Amino acid sequence: MKVLCAQVCCIHMRTTLILNDELVLAAKRAAAERHTTLSAVVNDVLRTTLMPGAAARAAARFHMPVFHGDGNTADTSPRDLSRLLGHDELSPYAQ
Repeated sequence: MKVLCAQVCCIHMRTTLILNDELVLAAKRAAAERHTTLSAVVNDVLRTTLMPGAAARAAARFHMPVFHGDGNTADTSPRDLSRLLGHDELSPYAQ
């Protein structure tokens, strides 16, 4: 069995679910095929099953943003991110 954390509706609640291994693998395959996340697939399935009208409306509204960069990426450690965040928060008050 796999344990899965999912977001519920627009509240973004974390919920731990115990799912059958076969279902998790099928959901992961679906996510890979759709180029989306496992959470998005689980949300779609739940929405379709529990709120069929809402699923159609949500599907029509969804737009995946795509950002085209130059291909360069930066490898930033958590320590570096923390330092940068602290600098950003203090910079408006710098003398």
